[in-house]
Amino acid sequence: MMAAMVSAMAGCKFQMTIKPTGETSNLRGMKEMLAKIMGSMSQGPESEQIGSVFEKMFDEKQLKELTGNMMAMFPAEPVAVGDSWYDTKSINFMMPIDIDTTYMLKQSKDGIAYIDAVSKFDMGDSTKPLEIDPNNKMSMQLSGSINTTSEIDEETGLTRKSNITMNFSGIMKMEANEQMPDGMTIPMTIKGESVVELIK
Repeated sequence: MMAAMVSAMAGCKFQMTIKPTGETSNLRGMKEMLAKIMGSMSQGPESEQIGSVFEKMFDEKQLKELTGNMMAMFPAEPVAVGDSWYDTKSINFMMPIDIDTTYMLKQSKDGIAYIDAVSKFDMGDSTKPLEIDPNNKMSMQLSGSINTTSEIDEETGLTRKSNITMNFSGIMKMEANEQMPDGMTIPMTIKGESVVELIK
């Protein structure tokens, strides 16, 4: 099933308008991609559950919030090397997410701005189940941070390269059901490093 869904996404495109500050609007093409994904799935209870999750993931409002939060790193006013600025956002992408970020312009050289960012995340609510599968209710609470160092093209505003380090910890709770009469609490730790680079 997953192979068919991923294959259905091949060749799909979506577009958005990005303001100079990085905010996104006018998202186009997501409905068509979602329709192809849903059309690739065989009929049945499992497909309906997965389809419901994808509909929430590709909801236009949520995607605007998510892409906007990923890209809107620039301050409204000019800054000098060494200056910092701050941003606080609350979004709901499958779960409530609060993000507090501090940015600093570390260097400007040869048309490239070097920006460091530290984001503190508080995700989920251990008292509220995620709206994914009504037959297997679970809740999650995670907190932690993401540190990012980015190279920004000063002329276009595009991110040429970002180095990202994440560190989260928390719990996942599975509510009692027929398979697990006593439920289950699972401690979680997520650590990782990634590099995002503009290649085209």
